[in-house]
Amino acid sequence: MPTEYGVSAPEALIYAGSQKKADEILAHINAAMLLYNGYTAFERDDIHVKEDTLSTLPHSFVNESPYANTSRLAASGVVDSCKYVANTWNMENIRLALARLFHSTYLAYFHPLDASPSYGDFADFDTSLFPLMAYALAITAAYSAIEELGCEPASTRRGEAILIGNKWNHNVSEELKTRLASHGIDPFEQIIWMSRGRKNLISAKYSPGEGKLADWNRARVRDRIIPLYEGILLSSRIRHRVAAHNTKRETKALTPVDLMNVQSVCRHLLMAFGGTPVSNRRMGGESALEFRRTSVCSE
Repeated sequence: MPTEYGVSAPEALIYAGSQKKADEILAHINAAMLLYNGYTAFERDDIHVKEDTLSTLPHSFVNESPYANTSRLAASGVVDSCKYVANTWNMENIRLALARLFHSTYLAYFHPLDASPSYGDFADFDTSLFPLMAYALAITAAYSAIEELGCEPASTRRGEAILIGNKWNHNVSEELKTRLASHGIDPFEQIIWMSRGRKNLISAKYSPGEGKLADWNRARVRDRIIPLYEGILLSSRIRHRVAAHNTKRETKALTPVDLMNVQSVCRHLLMAFGGTPVSNRRMGGESALEFRRTSVCSE
């Protein structure tokens, strides 16, 4: 289906028995855009299918998007998002987790492309009370999506310490690796764990113990390439010890980097559960969190 920008893309049709169900499907497609392009096309309170037709995608969906000028990328995201929702619609845990990630990003969010090291170290951000609370709540919501997928460390359910000394509890980490593998997820899939700006309480106490330094590091950019399972363990620590419950000294040290790290782990897991190939969900290149987008399908 051609758009006014000259991009050919398949037409996406939503078949639903009611307007309410069609809107629900569109809401999930909108949320799935976060996985592929890092943004949604509709605001939370403006997700509805036009009454005159249910075939609003991708043509009007792309044209109404604030990113319409990047129509090739937008169209690609729509197609991938439609496929993702179609493939996972009967998996309630995935739909619930996707909704939780969406609401996490609604609370606080920074586009992944803004995390390119070429833009600096995220030193210039608002540290006043309301943004900090938004970071904390958004982290808690994103981590709840990880729990919805059943990928949280078992220690949080068994009351077992996640750390012994300064090392991960072997029993906890091995059980998590085994559980991820049982879902068809490689626990050693490489992800980026960002560390930017001045070192603070969080970067000092909740830094990765595994992986390697990223080759784009310089100045106050100290990113690491770590295995997915460790990203989950770190996310668990930040959720329980920093973001959730009452406000602590560490809570007041939260930055956009901490938020993006946890949301990124959630994104990787959702794409893995949805069957997205590893090559399409890895973050790569010097841009750090720039997505490797797939082309618009032509069949």
